[in-house]
Amino acid sequence: MIVIDASSLARYILLEPGWERIEEFIRGGNDLASLEYALVEVSNALWKHCVLYSRIDREEFERRSQALDLMRSVLFLENPFEYLSQAREIACEERITVYDAST
Repeated sequence: MIVIDASSLARYILLEPGWERIEEFIRGGNDLASLEYALVEVSNALWKHCVLYSRIDREEFERRSQALDLMRSVLFLENPFEYLSQAREIACEERITVYDAST
């Protein structure tokens, strides 16, 4: 199982530099997993590119949102609360935020 984080998923959906490497994992028949809220985070990144940065128009925002929705068929989405205590432990050990430790 390969874990894909929200930033990698956003890179793929937004076609940012390096997106092709992520596509190799997605199309490669790998078992992929992520946390459920990664879809919310990527949606927020799409919103920023549309509303704040004007890098994509509303039509492109909708197209990429649909592509993101399709990711649910190739990702095993995990409930982040199942990993919260582990994330807290990692956060303290690594001196990073609990949020970063969980992603």
